[in-house]
Amino acid sequence: MIPMSTGVCKDVENYFYGIRILAETTEAKAFILHIKAKRMKKYTFNKYLKKIIERTQNKTIIKKNISIHNLRHSIATHLLEQKIPLEQVRMFLGHSQLESTEIYTHISQQQLKEMINDT
Repeated sequence: MIPMSTGVCKDVENYFYGIRILAETTEAKAFILHIKAKRMKKYTFNKYLKKIIERTQNKTIIKKNISIHNLRHSIATHLLEQKIPLEQVRMFLGHSQLESTEIYTHISQQQLKEMINDT
């Protein structure tokens, strides 16, 4: 489940049933496509993310140099913290090997140790 406002749900629905379905592509597994109906590259997502972050005009957030990869790590860590089974997190992330997902359990445990040491 992903919490979204009604407006965001409508935007996603319009994209998927409008633009996305109309795009004839062999890359049907990709949800978000660029204007030429091809899978968007990581640098394109990062470019758009950077624009969104700059629009916040929050200097603290801008300094953090947040990337799509950072968000992916954050999401995986939060899912594990919420006791979502590792296998489900693996499927969500699209990892073929469970070992690829296990790194997030170590990150989460390390963050916990750091929090304990900071207090």
